[in-house]
Amino acid sequence: FRMMKKYFALLLLSVSLFFFSCKKESLHLKNEVANAPQKGLVQSNQRLDFYNEGRFLVFPSRKSYENVVNEPSQEKINEVYRRLDSLEHNSWYNAEERAENTIDGYFEYILSVDRTIQIGPYIIKINPEDELVMVLHYSHINQYMDLVHNNYDAANMMVYSTQSEVLDELEKNLTDNIEDLDPIEEGWFRDGVNIFIGILLGGGDKLEEVLCEETHAGGNGDHESTEEIIDRNGKPIAATAEIAYFKLGVYFTFYTKGSRPTSDDTNFKMVLFIRDYWFKKRCRSPRGPYDRDYGYIVSKEGFYNLYRGVRALNGYHGKVKIELLQKIGVDNYGDDVFRIEFSDYATIDKNSPFTN
Repeated sequence: FRMMKKYFALLLLSVSLFFFSCKKESLHLKNEVANAPQKGLVQSNQRLDFYNEGRFLVFPSRKSYENVVNEPSQEKINEVYRRLDSLEHNSWYNAEERAENTIDGYFEYILSVDRTIQIGPYIIKINPEDELVMVLHYSHINQYMDLVHNNYDAANMMVYSTQSEVLDELEKNLTDNIEDLDPIEEGWFRDGVNIFIGILLGGGDKLEEVLCEETHAGGNGDHESTEEIIDRNGKPIAATAEIAYFKLGVYFTFYTKGSRPTSDDTNFKMVLFIRDYWFKKRCRSPRGPYDRDYGYIVSKEGFYNLYRGVRALNGYHGKVKIELLQKIGVDNYGDDVFRIEFSDYATIDKNSPFTN
């Protein structure tokens, strides 16, 4: 019944598209100053559209942010790194307080040393340890230290879970202040307005998100690691591989990582194999399965991203293998000969058509 009401609202509102189409550009605001008070997450079509405010990076629109974080190619990632270097951005990746085990180095380069970022008119702080996201409108920039000191109860502060799609939640604020309607009318009207805004902002994809009721898969920090490696003499070797999915509110990442304590490539080699993986973004078609039967040699730490973006996953599956190779001599051609000292698998699976 609720879905029927949404389609009925769509029918009514689609009639008004003709009358409102001339006002569509008002949601884009391409000529507005990025940090001026605005009502929505404005749109922009520039290739790399962000700058350094001094304390954090500013993305003038949601689209300019998504252009950087939504499944970027390696070419795009390298371009972003070069831009960040030119801006002399003080990132969280280089902060002394940063945890030794990175979640996603690319995103941590984008975050400021305070773990803040501005997207459209919203200054956002990520607190993965509390699984919370703090949001402050730029018009309250004088309260920036409330973000730094995690003052969740401060006036004008909005707080969300890292497991929610925060940018979507902020866009919904456009219809959160509907007054003078009874509860039934208010719910119907909000559904209709959300559909209408969805059509204006993103066409079919945005409309699909409004109508879609798929849930998020997995918990925050869902990960699996290989067992501790023991060499032939019973000595532990701290070389591991893991596959993980993390939710950070404005950024979701599915990745595999291999690490070892030494970069001694003379006598040991660590090889990380990504056997297969599959994922489905919420309210999107599935991707994969991808079968990769080749390995990456890891000197100290190797990070390989399988998915990153602002859309949470409705399901995911991945399997990685780690091999530790020890040098045992050289062959007749003078090439080093290695043997497998240890191997193990790690598998992660949530709401997928596959099994562990």
